[in-house]
Amino acid sequence: DIDCATLFEYAEPAFGPGAACQWRNSSALRVTFTAGAALIPFDYTNATDLNSVWLKGGVLQTDLAGATLFAAAQYAEAQTPLHPVAPAISITAPESVGVCDGVVLDARGATGGGSRALTYNWGVLTSWDAETDADMASVAALEAKLQQADAAGAVTLDLGFDDLLEGRAYDFLIAATNF
Repeated sequence: DIDCATLFEYAEPAFGPGAACQWRNSSALRVTFTAGAALIPFDYTNATDLNSVWLKGGVLQTDLAGATLFAAAQYAEAQTPLHPVAPAISITAPESVGVCDGVVLDARGATGGGSRALTYNWGVLTSWDAETDADMASVAALEAKLQQADAAGAVTLDLGFDDLLEGRAYDFLIAATNF
């Protein structure tokens, strides 16, 4: 094993404290991540510093006989794992609520973070059409509340009696990702 910090800039935040690097052969390096790793697969839409790692310059050299040049500093983009851990989610909520009751949606039982915190995205479907301006405003306000919950990383969602329309059915959805 090789200390990953020998090869990479900012190895600890990217791979997690105590991560191990190991040469599999002369051209393949295996990195074993630890809890707290921040490196995420590259995403052209949402590219950030967390999508790549930086190889230190002047550290790596080819194993060809007579070689004298070292690799320059460069970055590598993280790819999606071949067999990613898939989150499993369930929402705990009552089947129905009274007219003056609120409802709490709870997804704390979700698993599959792969030692990462899960990121949640809430949604709602209705099987009915908004018939009035008040209906449309209520649905828009509910969707805005779900977006606020997404931004806050909420795993539970408290809805008051005034967040839902009387006599209407709602299907709440949640998606979770681990990177």
